[in-house]
Amino acid sequence: MWEYRFLFSDVNTLLARSAELLGEHNTFTQAKVSPLLVNLLTQLNGLNIISADQTAMNDLAVNMWMVTKYWFDFDSSLRDRAKLTEDSKVRGISRTLSLLRPYLLPEHRAEFDQKIGSNH
Repeated sequence: MWEYRFLFSDVNTLLARSAELLGEHNTFTQAKVSPLLVNLLTQLNGLNIISADQTAMNDLAVNMWMVTKYWFDFDSSLRDRAKLTEDSKVRGISRTLSLLRPYLLPEHRAEFDQKIGSNH
């Protein structure tokens, strides 16, 4: 994915220029990304790593996709950089995973904080 980071650097401009691309993007998001994330969250729920009902998992999936999709624009605007960096990718992954923290069962929070907490 890192090799194709330029696609995430200005997604909205790309989508605004092509109704066909926008339609395909929306279909991809609704048919592929959201169900995949909900499936992963359902597995975490079943393994007693997180505790979330179906509504929370659906909302969390959308929020994780939204942070992932817009992260590079957000991070580069904060740091006044046009160029994407490896550090930006690490911060984005940490920020996205931080959305899981409120749903983690207490016995998993310390390990999560140790692995994720220092990166954002």
